Amino acid sequence: AGTSLFNGDNDARLRQAGESLREKLGSEALLITRGSRGMALFERDGGVHMLPVPAATLSEVRDATGAGDTVAAAFTLALAAGATMLQAAYLGNVAAGLVVRKFGVVTVSGGEVMAALGRDGGDQHLLSDARPVDAGQPDRSHARADESAEQGVR
Repeated sequence: AGTSLFNGDNDARLRQAGESLREKLGSEALLITRGSRGMALFERDGGVHMLPVPAATLSEVRDATGAGDTVAAAFTLALAAGATMLQAAYLGNVAAGLVVRKFGVVTVSGGEVMAALGRDGGDQHLLSDARPVDAGQPDRSHARADESAEQGVR
């Protein structure tokens, strides 16, 4: 369930509230979805990232049903596959941007996400080190998540 921290577009207040909430929760990171204003990611190291909704998505919104669930699912899957918090948030943002272009409660495929990444491309560098790698070898603690993620993208 979601809650409103405040109304409006006050980024300074959002930063203050997000950092305070992340600290009070003692969490490594806090991701806040902001509807048509995108998402905000607050990391323990002090990193604050504002992820805007791509302009094309804003002009093609059909139905926002399930967008937050899509963010949660894509974010979690990306983390399980070894992505950083920022990479996971970026993928969640892309996936949600696809879902809102459809009517009803729908899903997006790995292929759709990959196509969107190729099309939007601008921030694709965020994904370049998504999996933990040591001398070219994947971290085997993520093997199951990596295999599941790869099967979902095929």
